[in-house]
Amino acid sequence: MSEQIKDGTGTGSLAKVDDHGRLWVSANVVDHKQHHALYHQNLYIIHFDTILPDSNETELAFFKNLDSTKDFEIYNVEVSADANIEANWYLNDEYTSGGTLITPINSNRGSGKTLSTSTATVYSGGSAGDMVVDSTDRTKFHRSFVGAYSPHNEEFDGGLVLTAGSSASMTAIGAVGNEVTVTAIMAYHTAGTKL
Repeated sequence: MSEQIKDGTGTGSLAKVDDHGRLWVSANVVDHKQHHALYHQNLYIIHFDTILPDSNETELAFFKNLDSTKDFEIYNVEVSADANIEANWYLNDEYTSGGTLITPINSNRGSGKTLSTSTATVYSGGSAGDMVVDSTDRTKFHRSFVGAYSPHNEEFDGGLVLTAGSSASMTAIGAVGNEVTVTAIMAYHTAGTKL
């Protein structure tokens, strides 16, 4: 007796096979960001504008996971400026002082979930030039050159995962008075979850 594969719809019909012996299948594909936004209601947006205080490397953004029960996935970070700038990404910095604490916005506007600052902290730096991080253990992992009025979208696709206690930070190098805009999208899940 030959093997038969049912189509899985509960009708008892056999699955279709094309003339090359390939099984015909169909599936609903849900983007990972959409999955977090709709099903878990824990996709967050961080947005801020700032002005560079000088032409030195300026601390621009700092992200840290403070929750031992969660992992944070950074999906993408868009950086734009009104002039050419250099954007650098680092791991392992520690926030010291200054900057502005940012409250992430839940992308599911019907959700009542919020991201507590005791769970994750996001600071913006820039204009006052007062955000200080301890860069003793700093590891640079990415650099981008962003053209004037040409947003650069750094796609991590959830691949930048901040486990408990870990951090990522971003700096910018430009000229005094350059306006820089940063928008980041991130989500969280139970620590160690295999998705």
